[in-house]
Amino acid sequence: MEELWYNTFMSTKKWIALVIFVVTLIVALCAAYMIARQDIYIPPENTAATAAPSAAPEPTEPPLPPLVACVMDGADEAFRAALDSVAGIDLMETSLQELSGMAEVDLAVLYLAAPPEDTAQIAALLERGIPVLAYNRTGAELPDAVTEIGWKVAAPATAEAALEAAIAYPPHDTPVRMFGVFERTDGAAYAAWTAAVDGGRILNKGVFAPGKGTLAAWIAERLEEFYPGMVDAAFVESPAQAAELAAAMIAQERDDFEIFTVGSDAALAGLAAEHPGILPSGASVDDEAAAQACVAALGEILAGKTPEDLLLDGGEGAD
Repeated sequence: MEELWYNTFMSTKKWIALVIFVVTLIVALCAAYMIARQDIYIPPENTAATAAPSAAPEPTEPPLPPLVACVMDGADEAFRAALDSVAGIDLMETSLQELSGMAEVDLAVLYLAAPPEDTAQIAALLERGIPVLAYNRTGAELPDAVTEIGWKVAAPATAEAALEAAIAYPPHDTPVRMFGVFERTDGAAYAAWTAAVDGGRILNKGVFAPGKGTLAAWIAERLEEFYPGMVDAAFVESPAQAAELAAAMIAQERDDFEIFTVGSDAALAGLAAEHPGILPSGASVDDEAAAQACVAALGEILAGKTPEDLLLDGGEGAD
């Protein structure tokens, strides 16, 4: 009997130990599972609580547009409108004198209807590192660093070509009634003139040459002696003499005959641009084409490039 009770007791003890072991194992597994779950899972509320707040971006001011200062004396509204069409710039019109004292200028645009009296102010801008773009309408001498838009000189390069242009210019009829103005009587211009007179192609209305006083006095006498309609043209040896004759005609509001010369210079090109009826073989000028060329060059400069100088060809019909 005691042996039966002992066996029963031992059997029960084993079951109790087994149950305890199983329960302990289950608790251990549960604990391990919870620990592992905490390692791989963070509740959303904890994330919000522990995440570092992101810094708000600092507000930045947009960069100011480039300030382009324009000297536009003599420019027409179409030229101004072309520059106004350039996007992304702050355009300001000023004088060359005021521009030379401005500190905050990114680029200067000059409309030169006539040669500047002094290029020192332009040179000063360049020395300050300010790019200068010039519409050099009259072919004036400017510092090398200036980006220039200008016109090809259409004046004949030889005496023979200039004289042929004068004779053939409509509505001239042969013999063409002409003045002759010469710096010398042993040069190609005087020889071509003499041959055309001897050949009956020119009707000589007077010749100025060395030994006949001053050109100004001679011109004044001719303009007083010959009324409009009495002379067709003047053949002049040098651009300087042609410019002097043209200036005298303009001062007396005379435009009844044309002046033809050999070559050109800045002063003559300026007069030709303003008075093509008097100087038809000067420089052909088309301000609209020049405006578009300036806009293109302006864009290149703003893009950090250095555009080449450009001589435009006005072609026939240019003013």
